[in-house]
Amino acid sequence: MTIAMDWPFNFMSGLDYSLKVYEKTGESENLLKSRPFMIAVLSSLPITATVGWIYTKTPDWMLSYCADHRKVPRAMQALFFLLYPVMYTSGYVLAPQLEQVRRGLTRKVIAVIMAYEGLFAVLGWKRLSHICTTEEFESGESSLAVWHPNHVRWMLVGAMLAAQAVLLKEELENLG
Repeated sequence: MTIAMDWPFNFMSGLDYSLKVYEKTGESENLLKSRPFMIAVLSSLPITATVGWIYTKTPDWMLSYCADHRKVPRAMQALFFLLYPVMYTSGYVLAPQLEQVRRGLTRKVIAVIMAYEGLFAVLGWKRLSHICTTEEFESGESSLAVWHPNHVRWMLVGAMLAAQAVLLKEELENLG
């Protein structure tokens, strides 16, 4: 995935997990006192760090070839990764509020984000499946992602996401 997919995915993940916590406990907790929230955020830090590492290896791909990373100020590039936990936290905070406005609204927002993710994957397939620099992409000189060394790194992120899902599922089961 790229930044254009990661931010909505993190927001959606925060919404989804918070909704499950809210449905199980019936209340919206103070975040700083919330064990489920702290576990979720802490378990996402290694994933964010790995994505940052991938960014250092293929920055133009992470930017979906919409910008040449050499032209993006370093401070802004650093902010990209601050937004990972911010998007997750925003989703986590918003889910109970959406449910108080209208039951089921969180699931509708999640469905819209999932549709966006699917649409981005289909319409942006070439951008997702080829790895190179922005300059190479624009000139048609790119290689398939499966042949790129980052392929193993993405599998690592996938494994970390799966481990996080198991951890969060166990945390949900332990909620009283």
